[in-house]
Amino acid sequence: SESIKTGLKTLFKVKRKMYDEYGNRREKIETDFGVSEKAVRSILSVESKKFEKFLNEIGNNRRSVAGDMAPYDNKKEQYQNTKINMIENFEDCLNIAPEYSVTDKISKEDMAWILRDCLYIKVYLRNMINHASEDNELTNEEKEYFKRYNYPESESLRIDDIKEVITGALDRMVI
Repeated sequence: SESIKTGLKTLFKVKRKMYDEYGNRREKIETDFGVSEKAVRSILSVESKKFEKFLNEIGNNRRSVAGDMAPYDNKKEQYQNTKINMIENFEDCLNIAPEYSVTDKISKEDMAWILRDCLYIKVYLRNMINHASEDNELTNEEKEYFKRYNYPESESLRIDDIKEVITGALDRMVI
C-alpha cells in the first residue's frame, strides 16, 4: 500500500540523514525528513548512537515515523511484537524494499527461519543464560509464537535442546 511505501521511504531517509554508512549517529543531523514537526520531535527523541538500537527503540516503543512504518499489509496475522511481524511478513518486506535482498542461494522462507532462530536465541536463550534463572520474561505472545514453531519451552528445556536450536540455526545459515 502507498502508506507503507511512504513509511519505508521515510525510514530510509531518516537512516541516511541520522546515521552514517557504518550505522553510527551523525554529529550534525539534517531534519528535513518530510514528516510533521511532531514526528521529527519523536524521531529526534530517540538518542541511540547506533542505527540498530534506533530501530529497536522505535519498534519496542511503537513510535511512528510516517504513519505505519511497518513494511507489510494487514493480510497476515499481526502481532504486538514488531520483530515477529517483520519475520512473518519477511517476503513483503523484501518486495517493498528491493534494494535489500536475499541471495538466490537461500529461500525467503529459510531466511525467515534464520531470523526466527535469532529472535528465539536472543530473547529467550540469551536472557535465560544472562539472568541465570529458569524464569523466562517472554510475553504470552512470544511464548505462543515460539510454541507454534516447536521451539522448546522453559519447563522442559535441557542443554541438548539448547544445542539443537543453536546447531539448527547455524546449519540454516550455511549457504
